[in-house]
Amino acid sequence: MDNYPSIKAIAHLQELFLNGKLNEELDELKQNPQSRSKYISLRQHCDVTLQNLRRAQKASNASESQSDQDINVPLNAYLSNLACVANILCPKIYKDWADCVTQSSKSQESFDECGLKKRMLERCLRSETESILHVIQHARCYPRPED
Repeated sequence: MDNYPSIKAIAHLQELFLNGKLNEELDELKQNPQSRSKYISLRQHCDVTLQNLRRAQKASNASESQSDQDINVPLNAYLSNLACVANILCPKIYKDWADCVTQSSKSQESFDECGLKKRMLERCLRSETESILHVIQHARCYPRPED
């Protein structure tokens, strides 16, 4: 999966969703409409793709003899989750990377040409995730006084 962007940071945030550590409507995000909008979109649209990715990984790990189709299941689930989160957090950069990959596939070139776009997408996803987590953590550590 070296050719594809890493989504470790957002995967951590999604795991917090699935484990029930972050609820759907976080009060901490009320003061930050941009982060709140992205957070709600992630919850509404990407929880299912993460659950599919988890199931695919478990099935892949449980199967000792894998056919080519079985090997693609986790990759397809990974790419589905990547598309979901990237279209919400970094839509333009994701589109640039996806266009590059599509063009490379059509011309039967390696994805190496897309390396810069991949790194830009990873950086954007990490930054957006950190921003959301920072707002949540800051609000929990320093709650606003009631008026």
